[in-house]
Amino acid sequence: MGPIEFNEGHRFRNRFGEYVVKQRLPGEKFLAKYLSGDKTGETQVLTESVQRQIIENRLPVPAVPWRPKVSAMLRRQAKERVRSNKYALDSELVQTMGFLAVRGMLSAEVPTTYEEDFRDRYQETAVTRLPQVHEGLYIEDVSDDPDRKWYVSLRLRFMVSEDELRSLYFADVRPVVDTATEGAHYVNSNALLWLFIEYGFVLGRRQFPDRIVKRLPSKYHQAFTEGVALAG
Repeated sequence: MGPIEFNEGHRFRNRFGEYVVKQRLPGEKFLAKYLSGDKTGETQVLTESVQRQIIENRLPVPAVPWRPKVSAMLRRQAKERVRSNKYALDSELVQTMGFLAVRGMLSAEVPTTYEEDFRDRYQETAVTRLPQVHEGLYIEDVSDDPDRKWYVSLRLRFMVSEDELRSLYFADVRPVVDTATEGAHYVNSNALLWLFIEYGFVLGRRQFPDRIVKRLPSKYHQAFTEGVALAG
């Protein structure tokens, strides 16, 4: 079998779901439109070499004319509502965000196969460029085991005393003791941490409270400031 060609109308699949090639682009890239999964109906520019790695040893779906499916669109909209409503801002959570803006280090474990997809989502959500791997601001996991349960794993690590921990609120997420460092805990709920990123948290050892508070609704500014003060 020759190399996989990403011709218009051909269908393939990555971790987000099945997509159809809509247009070839310069620089070994192409515009894809998702037909299933969380991104149904959305378009994304993909790199041919990365997508070849993802579908290696798999046969492409036969090329057929693409027709939009109303039912698929409705399913995507329903999923988006569920995802966006899983965690929401409130004063207690925002105060905790203020504390973690001072004490927290945010990292991500990303298999190489899914690095492009992760970069796209992070940069869109954080509205900032993703730092390079060698800067040590996120952890790249080179394991591409197809049985890996979590393809991308976000983690926010922080130092905290027992008294301080009792005053923090993490919705239904339970902080985990980091046995490698005395006094350290972490949370690794992707849903919760994507919310943090949406409101200004960035990958790395340092957060920027001024950046975060500008993204928060004004009614939560006081709670955030209190959390920053608590972290001292």
